[in-house]
Amino acid sequence: MVLDYISDKISRKQFFEKIYAKSRSSSSIETAKAHLTNLDHFSNDVYNRQTDTILVDLREDMLQTHSPTKVLRYLDEFVKWMQQDHPNIILTKGRNNSIKYHIRKKNKNSVAPYFATIRKYLSQVGGIRLHDDDIKMDVTKPKTTSGSYENEDAEPLTAEQARNVIELTKDQKSITLYHTMNDTGFRISEAGQIQEKHIDFQKNPVEIILPENNSKGKSAGGTRFVRRETAKRLKLLCNGSQDRFIFKLHDSQSILQFRHNELARIRKTYGLLGMIERYEDTDRHKFNLHSWRKRCATEYARKNGEALAHGYIRHRKYLGMYIVKSKEEKVSYFQRAVIDLAIDEIEKAKHTIDSKDQELLDIKKSQKKSAREAVLGVINEISHEELEILVQKTRVNRNDR
Repeated sequence: MVLDYISDKISRKQFFEKIYAKSRSSSSIETAKAHLTNLDHFSNDVYNRQTDTILVDLREDMLQTHSPTKVLRYLDEFVKWMQQDHPNIILTKGRNNSIKYHIRKKNKNSVAPYFATIRKYLSQVGGIRLHDDDIKMDVTKPKTTSGSYENEDAEPLTAEQARNVIELTKDQKSITLYHTMNDTGFRISEAGQIQEKHIDFQKNPVEIILPENNSKGKSAGGTRFVRRETAKRLKLLCNGSQDRFIFKLHDSQSILQFRHNELARIRKTYGLLGMIERYEDTDRHKFNLHSWRKRCATEYARKNGEALAHGYIRHRKYLGMYIVKSKEEKVSYFQRAVIDLAIDEIEKAKHTIDSKDQELLDIKKSQKKSAREAVLGVINEISHEELEILVQKTRVNRNDR
């Protein structure tokens, strides 16, 4: 019996719905849409056809020839296309679509995430399933750069640059946002989804617990910490409404609009500071909102090493090393990094003094412990009779006084 009443494909709308149902993250939807938009531009640019029309033809060819050759050629061409500039494809953005730009080549580390989404789309929407071995043989992907902070292009801000940005920023909420990203390593979309109920002001240091469905991928959730100075600023933004979003303009504001607004604000500030450099290979800005996340990882690594820094900001490759640590260990790692994470010079000086005071206190405790252990060692070495004589002499001396 032919099950023609049950489809082996879904629509594009259902594809996005499945992504959201699995991740509960609006960021995942936005990312998938961006990936498919590029595929649509590629299909029109190279074949002068709509993507879904091409997929219907590819599926039919595959059923007739029993060969995935043309599907693999389509994917291989798409990978090559992503690694090139396309000045012929003019797009618009901004208010009233006043800003024009063209599609630029992708960072080589970005190709794999794009390809993963497109392969899933071919399977679920196009009904075209491919074997891993065929893809490895016929699709040439660029070699990624290992050891870098994934595919997240940005230069980390120095303490001086961070101070300059904050000094020029007039909006107090944005200033608090920068401090929070500086301490936690949150992406801008993750920071935008922080609600009052996610902040625990009773803990020391203050904690922000980001649910998995508010983060980029399941591995990005969990607990981060903030400095005292950041906690004070966050407290001023709270009004007791637990479900209220801390940084959004209003609760109904979309993450996409929130991100665009904050990017426009900080890009203007970078421009005033002359921080307008771009990467030669992608032409992307070296300094953006992600620079705060990069600063967090860079400064955290100074005291704790790169592996733990990667783990703290939730890079999957190193996350396993971090999450097995106890809560006390995680707090101690953050406290070590506080001096380097501090932005203001006065704040850095205060943390330095606190650190020295703690070192002195630890030394005194250690000396007392050592002295006590030395006395106990002597007591253990003398006989019971000698100990009784020593006790009697001590009592006599006390009575003589």
